[in-house]
Amino acid sequence: MTLLASLTLVLLPGRSHFPLPRRMEVLQLLRLLLTTAMLGLSQTVNPFVAQQTPPDPCYDESGVPRRCIPEFVNAAFGKEVQASSTCGKPPTRHCNASDPRRAHPPAYLTDLNTASNMTCWRSETLHHSPQNVTLTLSLGKKFEVVYVSLQFCSPRPESTAILKSMDYGKTWVPYQYYSSQCRKIYGKPSKATVTKQNEQEALCTDGLTDLYPLTGGLIAFSTLDGRPSAQDFDSSPVLQDWVTNRHLLLLDRSPGLRGWWEDGDKAKLYH
Repeated sequence: MTLLASLTLVLLPGRSHFPLPRRMEVLQLLRLLLTTAMLGLSQTVNPFVAQQTPPDPCYDESGVPRRCIPEFVNAAFGKEVQASSTCGKPPTRHCNASDPRRAHPPAYLTDLNTASNMTCWRSETLHHSPQNVTLTLSLGKKFEVVYVSLQFCSPRPESTAILKSMDYGKTWVPYQYYSSQCRKIYGKPSKATVTKQNEQEALCTDGLTDLYPLTGGLIAFSTLDGRPSAQDFDSSPVLQDWVTNRHLLLLDRSPGLRGWWEDGDKAKLYH
């Protein structure tokens, strides 16, 4: 099994939000928003054209922070991702880490992905690596994650777990599970409801695990969707803690024999 994927983050930049006493930074992980975000940034910030810096809407004329809604920017661009498996060492017919034209490094998870620059990270095949593959992204500081999305360049895995960490990866807290066998793989029902008593409960869904589409499939997760206090987020310490993290980890499990791709003369499985 080889895992091919492309990962991007779109971030609402952190500002001091009155009356909240702490900095509130919202993180969004979504490939489809990358181009729009970067185009919007290029239109307002051009290092080659002299321009006057516009007033910051998050501060008044005296420099006192006030409530605002900052613009979205790309937060993952160029960020390092640690992958437990990457193809190309040793070289194969379709992947060679020493050849830029045939390499698929983890850096391709967070580079600028456009129609003229379609890139994907790729794991080793099952012949060379374990069935489970992990991707770990360090955010560098605290962010409030509101949306997570991973786009696959190959069939989506049968099961995926999204976890978060606040202690630099020492311990992990489940965010969301995806599996065609929720109960068997994760010990979770595929249908569950979040109440105010369990708003930090990670759920499992059997959606977004289909083999098709063979390319371009998404796994998307809204951390606040279905959470009763989401409409009153500013007054919910429970949800504020739920969405805050420093690291993201994605664990993908082999899709088994549901789907395969041809690699050379052998049929080899990969995500």
